[in-house]
Amino acid sequence: MMRVWTFVTFVFMMGLQAAQEAAQAQSGSLPVCPTASKSLGSDPLLRTAFKAAYPSAVLPPETRKPKFDEPCLYPFQAILYESAVVLITLDRVPGETCHGCPARLSAVFLRRDRSGLTPVAHHDGFTESGTWGIVSAITPIRLGRDDGIVVQGGGGFQGESYSVIDPFIFRDGRAKLLGPQSGIPLEQSNCGAKVDGEPCRNVSGIWRAEPGGRLVISYQGNREDKSEVNGVVIYERRGDALVLTSGNRIAAEMDENRP
Repeated sequence: MMRVWTFVTFVFMMGLQAAQEAAQAQSGSLPVCPTASKSLGSDPLLRTAFKAAYPSAVLPPETRKPKFDEPCLYPFQAILYESAVVLITLDRVPGETCHGCPARLSAVFLRRDRSGLTPVAHHDGFTESGTWGIVSAITPIRLGRDDGIVVQGGGGFQGESYSVIDPFIFRDGRAKLLGPQSGIPLEQSNCGAKVDGEPCRNVSGIWRAEPGGRLVISYQGNREDKSEVNGVVIYERRGDALVLTSGNRIAAEMDENRP
């Protein structure tokens, strides 16, 4: 089981003050999204975390349809650690916003003990990702001494598709981006924009986070000239940043071919 991350130390140091800040953040929260009941119903941990984070929240009737681009509180994912839970929420119903509109993510940090879950800190709008208000995936990680998440988002337009990942660590009740600021390209394809049989670029990556502090991405695919892409890119954590230490050529190529 993962060791509890450093924000828990913050919990014991800040205690009542953090809880008061959490309550203040809660009081100014958005109305709950119309489709929240469906999201909560299939995930007991998400349901428990959301209720603890927003005990006064009122779920709209399941028959109500979301309005396009309506700001609301959408429970997306709850991540379990040894002595804490992190609740990730969005500010729209996924898919119910404009094509160029990313999902805006917020986090509620909850202390976990025998009495249940207690909110201790909020980090509203810590990042934006994807298109149509959709986040592809949120995956828990541990890099060095800190736990965190990797947020994956992407989209497509006129036959081109892509995805990027953004690694964050949790510290003092905050989600801190390790970089790069524009994200790390993971997948790229322009095959949908090509005539049948015409060569296209189609590259995908598989990533893994190593506890020692490395983020490793293995890329495979083909370029438009039909040559093969097959290599590994390695980022190492140095302080509060990820530094590219291996695979510079493939990393540069992925950056150059962003849609």
